[in-house]
Amino acid sequence: MRSSHLCMAAMLLAMPATLLAQDYDEEPKHTDAHAAIAEAAEAMEASWNAHDWVAVAEVYTEDAIVMPPGVEAAQGREAIAALFEGIEGVNLDLQTEEVFAVEGAALEVGSWVMTADDGTHLDHGDYMAAWTRTDDGWKMARDMWNSNMGPPSAGN
Repeated sequence: MRSSHLCMAAMLLAMPATLLAQDYDEEPKHTDAHAAIAEAAEAMEASWNAHDWVAVAEVYTEDAIVMPPGVEAAQGREAIAALFEGIEGVNLDLQTEEVFAVEGAALEVGSWVMTADDGTHLDHGDYMAAWTRTDDGWKMARDMWNSNMGPPSAGN
């Protein structure tokens, strides 16, 4: 039993050395992820504020899942567009804060603010989105967000 623990410890200690020995002369293929995802988020924001739900849905992959708070998840571009359809007078401001990317996949972390057309603050919160690189560029595969304002109080 003791020799197996020593063997496991030796393997774990050797792993970082193996990773360091890799050739990193080539520029990583994910370096465009942050800029491309921030650009896609800006396009989504512009489409949202124009109430163009089909264009909003185009930011997602064909089989994407959107998981908003308080309602059932929507899967696929058509269902995603339908989820947002009918929202009028609500503007969205997205702020990409971090992008963690590895070969062809990325996790975006950010914050959002919703305001009415007259500038009145409606809600704000945080989000996480999983992105994948497709032939058409970076597309969102999963999207989830929360409100930082909390649920309305009982009786309101």
